[in-house]
Amino acid sequence: MRKKENKEDSELSKDSFRIPGGYIVPILAILVILFFLSNLALNELIAIGTFIGVLSIIYYLINVVSHN
Repeated sequence: MRKKENKEDSELSKDSFRIPGGYIVPILAILVILFFLSNLALNELIAIGTFIGVLSIIYYLINVVSHN
C-alpha cells in the first residue's frame, strides 16, 4: 500500500529547506551546548535555572489566562 500524500505534505516537501548532514548538525549543536554548560560555575548554573523557572511560570500563567 502507498501512503496518500496530503496537499500540505507535498507543498512542504517542495518548498522546505533541508540542511545537508541530516541529524549530524543538531547532534553536534547539542554536544557544543553541553560542553559550554559543563564549564559554568555553580552560581551561574543556579542563575540560569532560576531564570528558566521564572520564565516557565510566566509562560504557564499567560497560557492559563489566555484560555479562560
